[in-house]
Amino acid sequence: MKRKQWVLAIAFVLLVCLAGCGAKGGESDVSSAATEASAEKTLADLESFLLEEGIVSGEKTKMAAEMVGALDGFKYGDFGVEVYEYDVNSEEYIALSKGEEIPLKGMDGFTVGATAINGKFVLMGEPSQEAIDAFNSFK
Repeated sequence: MKRKQWVLAIAFVLLVCLAGCGAKGGESDVSSAATEASAEKTLADLESFLLEEGIVSGEKTKMAAEMVGALDGFKYGDFGVEVYEYDVNSEEYIALSKGEEIPLKGMDGFTVGATAINGKFVLMGEPSQEAIDAFNSFK
């Protein structure tokens, strides 16, 4: 009888271990796939999408992305749409993704926050709800 209990106990432990490993692998695969898909899109792709959707138009202004710790950024006219591309491992991106404001480099006392975040892209400024919705729908 004792032998049967030991076999059942060992089988149960193995089953729990395998179930735990399976869940971790699935989550990792999903995260990797999402990161890879996001990494393939460029800031130019997002800009083209917003132009096609009619969210922005007119004259483009290249933003001083380094002031907000970004890699690159742009703004169009008076649409209130500022879009930046970040290194997702940067301190600034991590703070923004937590809902925190970050300081503007070189401008003591001034901070900015994200209006929306879509992968490695961050929307700032005072965009319309239509612009936020379009930004969030970019894939």
